[in-house]
Amino acid sequence: MTSFKGHLPPNTVMQNFTQQISCQLRIRKSKAKHADTPLGNVVIQVMIDGNADRVPLNLNWPIDKFDKNTESLLPRYDGDEQEAHRKNLYCKNELGKASKLCLQYYASEKTVTHKEFKKALLRYSSREDVLSYMEEKKISLVADRLVTEDTGKKYITCLKRLDEYMGTQRWRFNTLKYEDIQKFDSWIRRDPRWGHNTVCGTMRVLHKFFECAIADAIPFNNPMEKYSMPEFAEGVREIPTPAEYKILKEAYANGNLTFFEKDVLLRYLLSCNSGLRKSDIEQLDTRIHLKGNVLRLSMFKTRRYGKVVEFMVPKYFTELIGSRRGKLFKPMESAIYNKILRRIFYDAGGSTYLKFHSGRDFFGTNYIELGGNIKDLQEILGHGNIKYTLIYLKMSRRTKDNIIALFDTL
Repeated sequence: MTSFKGHLPPNTVMQNFTQQISCQLRIRKSKAKHADTPLGNVVIQVMIDGNADRVPLNLNWPIDKFDKNTESLLPRYDGDEQEAHRKNLYCKNELGKASKLCLQYYASEKTVTHKEFKKALLRYSSREDVLSYMEEKKISLVADRLVTEDTGKKYITCLKRLDEYMGTQRWRFNTLKYEDIQKFDSWIRRDPRWGHNTVCGTMRVLHKFFECAIADAIPFNNPMEKYSMPEFAEGVREIPTPAEYKILKEAYANGNLTFFEKDVLLRYLLSCNSGLRKSDIEQLDTRIHLKGNVLRLSMFKTRRYGKVVEFMVPKYFTELIGSRRGKLFKPMESAIYNKILRRIFYDAGGSTYLKFHSGRDFFGTNYIELGGNIKDLQEILGHGNIKYTLIYLKMSRRTKDNIIALFDTL
């Protein structure tokens, strides 16, 4: 039996907190019956604050051949000593993993539920291998809807780069050093396939997963703490001109579009008139988020901060929605969406290389050019840091040109 009692430091928010975890090897009666002796399922019994749960080891053994005091399996018959010894090694190994988990949670001063403990135990091997942990964590984040499917695919791409770099020399949490991060950074920068912003995105994904590992009570020294995270380089962000925007409006109203094309264009035009991201358009529900011409919602990307945006939308926005009620759209892969959007746009006579996010850029830029305040735009777009909103000042060349022209009137 392994037991740990954890105490948080006295200056933490939760005063006088304790959590007790213990693990024992036990056998429970199985429904399957042997001709002579009833069989039992060998399990690891996990006790958390007096509440029991069990992790099955997928091993059946006669109930009367289990020694509860020594937590070991006894030979089933003469000559079975070697097999019993082999099974005992397996059981002790699994119990050792559970005991090590108890110690890790205790050392990290992190409370744990039965569900979290069982998941961590079943995925124990990934708690030592860095890439295995990241791959399983990605699946968990998407399944728990903590990130979108599109973000999950971006994670996969980044992890493939890390896998290619490591080859057979896999990173392990207990030996990971800052020098390993430096070498990976140098390797990915030298590769002509990837530009500066790709490097920035990849390193940010690594940083996120290391933060997740800390939250999951994996004991290691985070090598990213010494790493100086590079800033994204400002690239060219194309947005439709006012004339091209009118082309899209006319295509939606009068164009010979298929159902899917009209659905894609509707999403884009709504973004052009609200600045909503793709993830927010896909969660839009008129019964919850729209009251008259006032839009109020918690943006998906920043939902963990509890930030809610509320602003009046243009009349055209409500006209586009019309009599539709409830959730308006189903999720769609970004690559498919952008391909359909560009096909509609080029067929209608446009020339700009559009992506869904250019609708948000169109809204932000035109909000400034029409005389909007940068602080108000920050609130509407849900930016936590105004430096992201200032991008639209840089993109708004018309405003700068108009102000310069006013000098001739002095």
